[in-house]
Amino acid sequence: MQFHIASGRPTSGLLIELAFHQMRDIGDLRYLRLLNIVSIAFLAWCLYRTLVLTGWTDVHSLLLSLIVVLMPAFQVYVSLTTGCFVGWAALVSSGAFALAERRPSKLASEL
Repeated sequence: MQFHIASGRPTSGLLIELAFHQMRDIGDLRYLRLLNIVSIAFLAWCLYRTLVLTGWTDVHSLLLSLIVVLMPAFQVYVSLTTGCFVGWAALVSSGAFALAERRPSKLASEL
């Protein structure tokens, strides 16, 4: 946990500490990898839906979503159990961006 706090990621350190505290043996690491795969798949679905809602075609949205989540960086994070919350962090940041994008347009319509 000290490494993550020293690296400027206290929330990541806390989540990893809680996740690894539940692990009994090396076989339990598959659950963290599964959690990571689910988060990245959900990220791909959210990206696909966002692109479709902004006017992209279904095929182009699907292809771009697959390109993004099949990049080597995501594959490395799936194999690393300490990176099991990266997909969730990407989802939270994309949700924050979506909320930030909606607010200015709402303000402009009220004026």
